[in-house]
Amino acid sequence: MKVVIIFFSIILSLFSTHYYEEDILPLIVSLKHKLYGEQSYTSALQGCNSLNKEQWVHPATLSLTVYGTVQNILKKYNTDNLPSVLPKYRKNIVSGDELVCVANYLLNNSKLIIEKQRVIARYYEYPIPKPIYNITKPWVSGLAQSFTGQVLLAAYIYTNEHKYLEAAQQVGSFLMVKIKDGGPLIPLDDDNYWFEEYAEKNSKSPMVLNGHLLTLDFLYFLIKIDSNIKWDFLFTKGLNAAVNNIHKFVGSNWSYYDLNLNFANGKYHRFHIRQLDRYELFDSTGKLKMANQTMKNQLLLPLGTIERLITQPSKLLVFIYISFFIIYTFILFILIQIFRKAKKK
Repeated sequence: MKVVIIFFSIILSLFSTHYYEEDILPLIVSLKHKLYGEQSYTSALQGCNSLNKEQWVHPATLSLTVYGTVQNILKKYNTDNLPSVLPKYRKNIVSGDELVCVANYLLNNSKLIIEKQRVIARYYEYPIPKPIYNITKPWVSGLAQSFTGQVLLAAYIYTNEHKYLEAAQQVGSFLMVKIKDGGPLIPLDDDNYWFEEYAEKNSKSPMVLNGHLLTLDFLYFLIKIDSNIKWDFLFTKGLNAAVNNIHKFVGSNWSYYDLNLNFANGKYHRFHIRQLDRYELFDSTGKLKMANQTMKNQLLLPLGTIERLITQPSKLLVFIYISFFIIYTFILFILIQIFRKAKKK
């Protein structure tokens, strides 16, 4: 009987971990922060008017606090009816004053590239290391430039003040700076440009899929609002890179987060699917759609979860699985005891 309990606990735990990992992860991360203290990005969640202006604030996280308002303002430029990739953050609806506050903070806390006494590019950097990729500080992120750029575009539309558009254009120009020169751009060849999420000129670039696709979001809206041909140039080259490299991110049972072949967790695998739902609309080759369908099929059975537990068992994944195993073992044991007592009667 013990063998039966263990067998069914293993199977049920695999399926539960597979289907509910995305929902459970935020709860575990929140608990971890309470136990071990705030992380480097959490101060951004306090709201713009509560920020310590002397303290570094995670630019992407700060931008996400106003994401819903930003998307509501930009949605009239979404002429392709692109599906949302961040539905949770679409709920972050704040006042116009809060949006402007965040935009002003981003204006005042950016780095500038100046040539001949003229600002030619604006960017946001991370003065913290990223040990997982052996990245030392400082480093930059295409993803962070995308989120901050979208905030600046929304602030421009909301206020009609040109300084926000000019700042967004300068952020866009920074996407053209190659990694070797301190930017996020990896020119794979003349027709394929990759925007790196974790970019540091002295480190090997991991080529993160979600960061690259999120950078395209900003370029999409820049094209709609500014109509400068260079944004269309960057967007097209970036889309080409996604189309021609997407097969490298599709494993036999699960998707890869980066080209270091680190598996995506449950959250990011589903994130990849939502991103491909969006960008397969621009792909005439069908490669993004094919990869998307494969990733959707991988959600049906927990083969990816089994592979991750065996080959890349992260602490969070193992914790979730063991927690389910203990719960199911306890429940099955109690049910069997109840069944035995009922049978005796």
